[in-house]
Amino acid sequence: MMELLAALGYRASWADSALMAFHALSEPNDLDIVLLDLQLGRERGETVVMNLRAAGRPIPPIIILSAMPTKTLVNAVKVTHAHGMLQKPCSVPQLMNAIESALA
Repeated sequence: MMELLAALGYRASWADSALMAFHALSEPNDLDIVLLDLQLGRERGETVVMNLRAAGRPIPPIIILSAMPTKTLVNAVKVTHAHGMLQKPCSVPQLMNAIESALA
């Protein structure tokens, strides 16, 4: 995913756990968007967003990505107030459209 985003002209950073994601998003940053997988180690991606909101941290637009069933994705979008969702694997045009839509 990192290579794909770079090839599309985006600068990206990676967090492979909920704790890493929370700390990365808690610090001042210049992120324009968050691509959030629902599985982040032993925790769920929604937990990261709920903890950030509880801490009063600003959160950039979120796109939920997951190989989980669509119903699970829809529920995650509701909980996180995400701007979109993508079922993995997704195509490059689907990813581009989701990013452009969330940034509009």
